[in-house]
Amino acid sequence: MKKILLIISIFATLGVAGQTDAPKHHKNALIFIPHKIFYSEIAIGYERELSHNKSLYALSHVIYREEPKSFDKGFVQSVGLKNYISGSNDAYQVQPELYFMPYVQFGSIDLKKYFFDTHQNFLTWGGGFQIGLGLTILDKVGINLYFAGEVEFSGFRVPDGLSDSTSDLYYYDNPGWQGVKPKGGIEFSYKF
Repeated sequence: MKKILLIISIFATLGVAGQTDAPKHHKNALIFIPHKIFYSEIAIGYERELSHNKSLYALSHVIYREEPKSFDKGFVQSVGLKNYISGSNDAYQVQPELYFMPYVQFGSIDLKKYFFDTHQNFLTWGGGFQIGLGLTILDKVGINLYFAGEVEFSGFRVPDGLSDSTSDLYYYDNPGWQGVKPKGGIEFSYKF
């Protein structure tokens, strides 16, 4: 009888020791896009889960590109609503999460190019649609691969006195402030 009680107590102890608490479900995330540094931008953001398959997403870009005779400085703020199509909230399973997100953006840019006599300060606004595939590892670290298309408008005017060839040169050198643009990249997040 003692042997049976000893065996039962060993299995009971192993069962209790093998149990772990369910991982905490995280509703917030801090976001960082590292490849933007190569374009002299810092992109940081915040995501807040609203329901099982929706979250609010806000991303800020701080732009600071400076050369001896030209510069681009400013910010662009994006806000979107992520809609998760597939994925799992079970932290024990590492499953990709597929999402789509419509978003709007607004910004202010201070610009000077070497062929301008003066610099310009103008607003930029627009919106787009982003599709992404995210993966959460170690219960707190998120990695997202995303692709997007956006339409951007701006108050930028080619300064008076510049020829068409010079304005073409501007748009060739810096095509970023208006028009239809594709974009993509990898973003990292820390969930808490």
